[in-house]
Amino acid sequence: MNGKSLLHIYHEQKLADEFARDRNPEVPAIFVAVALFVVVFVVGAALDTAWVYLQQWYHVATS
Repeated sequence: MNGKSLLHIYHEQKLADEFARDRNPEVPAIFVAVALFVVVFVVGAALDTAWVYLQQWYHVATS
């Protein structure tokens, strides 16, 4: 028992449970929206760059 009484352990567990319940684990929606916007922007920029590169390569290959 490590020198602790059951009552002491109970109170520690109760405080830990209250602390865990008070914390809000959900991510605010604005952070999700910003992260999604950044991901879509980066993927779109990468696809656009790849498309332009392929067009230029095709133009050089056919001329």
